[in-house]
Amino acid sequence: MVISLDDKIRNMDGEMKENETLREQIRSLEEANKAQGQERKELEKRIKKLEGEKSQLESRISKQEDKNKQLNDNLKELDYGLYSAFVGCFVYMFFGSTMEVNIGPTAIMALMTLQYTSHGGPDFAVLLCFISGIIELAAGIINLGFLINFISQPVISGFTSAAAITIASSQLKPLFGLQVKTKGLLDTWINVAKNLADVRWQDATLGITCIVILSFMK
Repeated sequence: MVISLDDKIRNMDGEMKENETLREQIRSLEEANKAQGQERKELEKRIKKLEGEKSQLESRISKQEDKNKQLNDNLKELDYGLYSAFVGCFVYMFFGSTMEVNIGPTAIMALMTLQYTSHGGPDFAVLLCFISGIIELAAGIINLGFLINFISQPVISGFTSAAAITIASSQLKPLFGLQVKTKGLLDTWINVAKNLADVRWQDATLGITCIVILSFMK
């Protein structure tokens, strides 16, 4: 059977149309792949962003947990401070022999015991109190009170003055609202002088006002 030239042309036109259709489908698939690739990149960016937000949130949660832990520790220390403030006075009311002695936590006592109790917590403080009580009890039983007569008044005055200066210097940071770490008397003054630009004037004004009022009421 002989196929005419027109039929061949029509067949070729049909094949060309089919090829064009296939090309269009291929283009559509390529565009769809490109769109999917862009969507995938956007999803990856979103995932990275969410991971970054997650890490920031975890960091905030960790910081908040540390703050809560520090707050709980401060509350525990506050409990111990309240106990030591009135229990000693209550016991001394029955067993005390002089009204001039200071009972309970004082600034000088805190200064003397800081290096032994600052890293051990309440357990070290309890142990230190127990050992100190045993030593004082033993000294009282064998009448060692006369040893205080060998300490001259200038030595006592010098110790008291040095303790007052050290204690006053340690309160400079909270007085000016500074959050700096210091070690020792000289380091405290140096760091306070370096961070005068960060002074919280509200805290400083309140603290200085209270000092002036207490000085006039003395």
